[in-house]
Amino acid sequence: MNGWQKMTEAERKKILKFVATHRWIFAKTYAAFCPHEYTLRRESNNEEFCEFVKLVWKYGFDARYGKNAGRYLVVDDGEGWYYFVFPADMDAGEQVKSSMTLINRANLQRWKFVEERDMFGSEIIVKTRKKGDEWGGKFEGISEG
Repeated sequence: MNGWQKMTEAERKKILKFVATHRWIFAKTYAAFCPHEYTLRRESNNEEFCEFVKLVWKYGFDARYGKNAGRYLVVDDGEGWYYFVFPADMDAGEQVKSSMTLINRANLQRWKFVEERDMFGSEIIVKTRKKGDEWGGKFEGISEG
């Protein structure tokens, strides 16, 4: 699950630079059931935005939120953020669709990923949300590494 460790030092620096130099907006519409932040493509250098998305696709893992499939990357930045992009029908990050307008992030203090096995023995990733002091609800996806 930890694609961060598989990245080159140069790739990790690109991720950290992008994160530090972009404005992250709290998603008020989803605050009650899916607290997260996002940054907009239109407020970014297009080349940097696309490079960030490609790195998430190269080193991330697949997961679902409801009916929406996306790609997720946990970043070891000392602050506990993970990043996710939709849709899942891109060509493994080689082609960033013009319809992709934002990158999302959420904090692992509110969410956690748990490795489990399905009935066929395949590894799945379950994303669980923290409500108060309790962990509950599931968010499942297939891990690719």
